[in-house]
Amino acid sequence: MRRIFSGRRQVSEATTKAAGSLLHYNFVVNQAFAKLIIAGSAVAIGLWSVDIVRSSAMHSRVGVLGCVIAIVELLALFSGRVRLDVQGFGALFLGLAIWFVAAGWELRGRGRDLGPSR
Repeated sequence: MRRIFSGRRQVSEATTKAAGSLLHYNFVVNQAFAKLIIAGSAVAIGLWSVDIVRSSAMHSRVGVLGCVIAIVELLALFSGRVRLDVQGFGALFLGLAIWFVAAGWELRGRGRDLGPSR
């Protein structure tokens, strides 16, 4: 913390502690929102995937992939093995993005099969 204020001469110890507390608060809030977005997205993908497998709206492999990704992501998140820094968050979000691309690719050809909407 001292390195941040090293160029200034009139920085008190109270200012340094206040800045440290503020940065720690920011870190805690950031971690909470990162866990919320990963957990919420994994649950949503899991529920969509269960519906895909049940309804046969798409190939079941997209649904199975989504179920596997959702379970792995929730286990990784709640086991505490993955720290949600840039690399950890990126790795977990990459799993979600893989499912989005797979589902989008599957939906790409479905528009022609549906016919005109009236």
